[in-house]
Amino acid sequence: MEREAENKMKILVADSIDKKALEGLKKLWTVKDASRLSRAGLIKLIPSYELLIVRSQTQVNEQLLKKAKKLKAVIRAGVGLDNIDTDYCEENNIKVLNTAEAPSISVAELTIGLMLSLLRKIPQADSSVKNEKWLKNELVGTELFGKTVGIIG
Repeated sequence: MEREAENKMKILVADSIDKKALEGLKKLWTVKDASRLSRAGLIKLIPSYELLIVRSQTQVNEQLLKKAKKLKAVIRAGVGLDNIDTDYCEENNIKVLNTAEAPSISVAELTIGLMLSLLRKIPQADSSVKNEKWLKNELVGTELFGKTVGIIG
């Protein structure tokens, strides 16, 4: 049993991820949820981990990466890589991956929601009511009825 645990990849999860995803990872590998640790705590732990999972909060910069002596990959649970020093990773043979397709349905739905919000002038109405104004006639908006709406891209 101990030998099997030694051969499992050690994964450090630095930001909060879905509980089911975390449980699934723990079934296959040795996983440490460090999402509540301070930056100093993360720096202290990282030397013994091979894989780092982050979202957008943790800054995976040179300071952190220099301490990550065994690190083979950084996975960004999300789209962007702006919080990861990809140049340093490339220079040090650390793979950088992300989950670019994961939020596509949510983004499409949000886009439609924001389009409807603008069409019906909801942001302006919200602001006017909060400023104790009732601009009912000025904020009628446009009805979607009889129109075609779509997202390209």
